[in-house]
Amino acid sequence: MYNGIKAYKTISFQRPKINFFFPESAAATEKFEVVEIELNELFIQKQEADFYLTDESDIQKNYSHASYSVIKVLMAMH
Repeated sequence: MYNGIKAYKTISFQRPKINFFFPESAAATEKFEVVEIELNELFIQKQEADFYLTDESDIQKNYSHASYSVIKVLMAMH
């Protein structure tokens, strides 16, 4: 049982925080919003990272040869 602070909405600057995607975080915040603060996007994208956020366009680009139903299954897993 979660006994910490519970928020309806959590605001993150420029990028979502990785912990927003952990199942345990659902108990702490119902929604999150990412607010752009005009950081240098090219600089951010050049940084090394252990984790990458995948969105629908990434899946479509990398699985363009796959059928529509396969893409939907992959997205449902995300």
